[in-house]
Formats: sequence, structure tokens, C-alpha cells
Amino acid sequence: MKRLKNAKGITLIALVITIIVLLILAAITLSTLAGRRGVIRQAQNAETEHNRASAREDITLITYQSLDNRGNTDTTKLEQGLNDIGATIKNQTETTWTVTLNGFEFDIDIEEGDVIDKSSSEGTTIDIDEIYGMEGLENEIATEDLFDYEIISTGATASLASNSLSEKEARITRIKPQYCNGSGLNPDTGRTEYTNTFYDIVYNGETLSDILVIPYQVEIDGELYKITDVCLAILGNNQSGFSQGTPFPNVKTIVYPNTVKKLTATSATDFMSSNSTLETVVLPKSIIEIESRAFQDCDMLKTVNYTGTQAQWNSISIGDYNESLESATIKYNY
Repeated sequence: MKRLKNAKGITLIALVITIIVLLILAAITLSTLAGRRGVIRQAQNAETEHNRASAREDITLITYQSLDNRGNTDTTKLEQGLNDIGATIKNQTETTWTVTLNGFEFDIDIEEGDVIDKSSSEGTTIDIDEIYGMEGLENEIATEDLFDYEIISTGATASLASNSLSEKEARITRIKPQYCNGSGLNPDTGRTEYTNTFYDIVYNGETLSDILVIPYQVEIDGELYKITDVCLAILGNNQSGFSQGTPFPNVKTIVYPNTVKKLTATSATDFMSSNSTLETVVLPKSIIEIESRAFQDCDMLKTVNYTGTQAQWNSISIGDYNESLESATIKYNY
């Protein structure tokens, strides 16, 4: 009887250990399945690509069905066909219609009958109006030489000749100090230092005034990189040895392209837009994070022209000390 009890005890312990091992293996399996390269993630990606291809196929079919016997697009027939399949027409010009279907966005070339998938990195066209949301800004984009950059990722690239955006990503780390007046030589250290005073941005002998339009891509070592992160601090040293953010009194408006995902303040004393004069910013719906202090002390900021919806704005992660930004008037769907 004693042996039987011992055997039962051993069996119970073995059963408990087996259950624990199975739970551990189950957790590992679920983690693997749900991981970045796991089966669940791959299945989700496959479903997304299938839905994207299906939406493009439907729009392409409607586009071809709208061609007359001369090969010209019957826009009335096209509009009706798009409505029938549940597509939404976002924008119409004489040459291009921008439409969405099932969450995916496409451009229809009215003259050629081509359909371009704007939701996919492949074939993403450079459309200035779409990138900046303000007419005529293609003539206002700041030269890339004005800034310093660092590489974020080295994904697929694209050439300007192909009229597409690179998937390589870069961050604007600062406006180059040589283009900001107000620098001085500290006789104690023998170094050029940047104090917390007002700076003009001077490029090729001309003061940059009123509006600063951030470029959407830059060439680094012969490769194109799209700008996804922006910090406009001037990384000089003040008398205390700390980096210092710099206000630009002549700049009233800053415009960011829809490639930008994040607005950065590199440290507690590097303020991206520490300015008593900045009045307006144009922010794209692509932004998902605005770091702490990115808009600290922008006391004159009155208006944020935002290209997304109120729900999209509310989903942005906004760090502390950005009261100036959050108290400004937000204009949605800009």
C-alpha cells in the first residue's frame, strides 16, 4: 500500500511538471506565431496584400470598362463604376483621380488609363500637392544642403528618374550652424559657440523668411533617403556647455511632408522649434509621435493645419512640455 501511495505521489508530481512544461511550450509557440516573423504576422501580411491586389484589380477593371472606342476615358461612366464598387473619390484633376477602396489608395491616370497603387511602396509617385497639402510649395522647399542628416534605415532605394520615393529613411538632425547667424567666438575656450539668442537662417546670402518647407527626401552618398524624422535644433554649445535650441524670428510657418513619422527633440535642452514667433505649422497625418519638448516655448503658435482627421490626431503620441502645440487651434483634413 505504501508503494502504491508513493507511486501515486510520483505520478502526480510528474503530471504537474508535464502541465507546466506544456504551458511554457504553448507560450513560446504563441509568441513565435505572433512575432514579427511569425506565422500569424505572415498570414496577416498575406491577407493585406491579397486585399490590396483585389482592390487594385477592381479599380483597374472599372477603369478599362470606362474607355470608349477611341481609348478615351468616359469620366461619367468611370465615376458611376467607382461608386458601384464602393470606392471613394478623394481628388479629381483633368489628368488624375485619387480614389480609395477598402482602405487602399490609388491614382487613376485619366489620359493613359493606368492605375497606380499609392498604398504600396512600389510605384509611389512624387506628388507635391499630396506631400505638402499647400499649392505652390514646390518652389519653397528648402535645399537639402541647409540641414545635417543621419541614416535611420537602408531599405529599398529609388531614383528620381523613376519618379518614386525611396524606402531608405533618414533623420534631419539640425540646421547647419554656418547658415544661422548669431554665432560668436568664446575667448575662454577658443570655440565658436551658439547662445540662446535669436537667429536668422541665412542661405547663399539671403535670409530665409516667413516659411520653412522641410524637404521630403535627400541624397546621401549617392543614394536617396526619404525624411521620416525631423529635429530642428541648432546643436551648438552655450556658455554652460549644453546644447541649446534656437528660435528663428523670421520663420512664421513650418511645413512638414507626409513622409515624416516623428518630430524629435534630441535632449532636454534641444528644442526643435523653441520660437516666440512661430505662428503656424502644417503637420501630415503620417506623424505618429511628437517627442517631449518638441514645441516647448512656442508661445505664439496659433494654428496647426493637420492633414488627417480628429481621430488620427488624437492617436498621435505627444510628449510632455508641448502645451503650445496642444493649445493651438487644430484644423483637421487640411
